[in-house]
Amino acid sequence: MNDISPLETLAAELGAIAARVERELRLSAAALQAELRAARAEFELRIERAVAERLAVLKDGAAGPQGERGERGEPGEAIVGPPGEQGSQGPPGADSEVPGPAGPEPYVGEVCGLHDPARSYRKFDLVTWHGSEWRARCDEPGALPGEGWAMTAQSGSRGKQGERGERGPAISIAGWEQRDFRIVPVMSDGSIGPPLDLRAIFEQYDAERI
Repeated sequence: MNDISPLETLAAELGAIAARVERELRLSAAALQAELRAARAEFELRIERAVAERLAVLKDGAAGPQGERGERGEPGEAIVGPPGEQGSQGPPGADSEVPGPAGPEPYVGEVCGLHDPARSYRKFDLVTWHGSEWRARCDEPGALPGEGWAMTAQSGSRGKQGERGERGPAISIAGWEQRDFRIVPVMSDGSIGPPLDLRAIFEQYDAERI
């Protein structure tokens, strides 16, 4: 004997129908989303192709006239970066085995003594004139004094005569010392005078005696 009531049977059938409808709706929604995605991708592809074709057709126009020069802007603030680290020392360079030619020695001038108007002088030459020393500023400096000469030393004026000093003690020869063929005077203050060489006198005496 079947104990299932008609209401339970109807409920089961309705549940099956609802499940089938829900499943079909889900399948329809998934298919619709797939179609929308495909349509959107195709639309974007068409847009990109249309833009590319349009850009390929377009060309740059002729250059326009140069605009007026704008006002000079204010200088910007300089930014100084931190100092970098010291690099490693490089290897020493190779010494040249062949020395280069020596250059000419520079002319440093000549001490020419008293100025001679008829003489030709070069730059840095030194002359004296009226007690002063003059150096030539250039070659062929011309007359002295003049623009071609520079005074390097000037004689001073005569100073005032000093006061008369006290008279010192008289110094005389107190004795003589013999050193080989020389005799040396010994002064009264203990000093030694200039020696007298007697060798030539004795040699002359011996020569005349023979």
